[in-house]
Amino acid sequence: MDVCSIILARARNVREAECRRRVEEAEEKMEGHPISAMVWAAERERRVAEWDEIQQDKHKRWSDLLREKGIETHDQVTKETFHKLQPRRTQQQMVELRHPFDSSAPTACSTAGMLHYAKLYYEDVLTTRRPQDPITDLTEQSDMWQDTTVSLSTTARLDLDRPLTVEEVTQTLKSMAKGKSPGIDGLTVEFYISNWEAVRDGLVEVYNKVLEGGKLGKGMTHGVIAVLFKKGDDKADVKNWRPISLLNVSYKILAKSLA
Repeated sequence: MDVCSIILARARNVREAECRRRVEEAEEKMEGHPISAMVWAAERERRVAEWDEIQQDKHKRWSDLLREKGIETHDQVTKETFHKLQPRRTQQQMVELRHPFDSSAPTACSTAGMLHYAKLYYEDVLTTRRPQDPITDLTEQSDMWQDTTVSLSTTARLDLDRPLTVEEVTQTLKSMAKGKSPGIDGLTVEFYISNWEAVRDGLVEVYNKVLEGGKLGKGMTHGVIAVLFKKGDDKADVKNWRPISLLNVSYKILAKSLA
């Protein structure tokens, strides 16, 4: 009997781990092309539903076992509680940086010093090596439209110019991956989902005003550049850090809706 219990428990653990891996795979795929993101968003919902079913069965099994032992329980583990109970991923923290080009320069240990060294490195990476090259207007050499024979229909052109609807923006929000770092306003995808009925109309109104020629506010378009450790054992080498831009979710909703 004990052997059978062990075998059944192992099979359940394997199924649970595989289901969790499939959910994480769907969330990674959602970061790709906007069109495929919509497909993977629906697939993620299906896989999360399967995960919820496993958790419900697990909770019922433990409740029955505790009840047999005379222990009553009334607390049910939800998805949010489960994620909170999971150990946080180890964060790689930058504590020092060497000068990217001058080996004789002192190692920077302060925030200002590390920012300066990182700025020197990325300015060099993003700067052209041939500043003397003249600016060339490619349209003077070739016309990219001269071989185009297909044109949009009148209906399709009107669809491109029509305002965004609440339904479209709602679908975009549902397709966005959760658990991602927010922008400078600190508002996550989960926040917008929980408070969507309160903010959706005003947000869609702002989006449509932008499409009519208005401008997004500075706060909405403000990006925070953060660096993530990507490889190697040397955390003092700036080449081993990858910069990413953290944008506000309100901006990403608009960009994804227009994609």
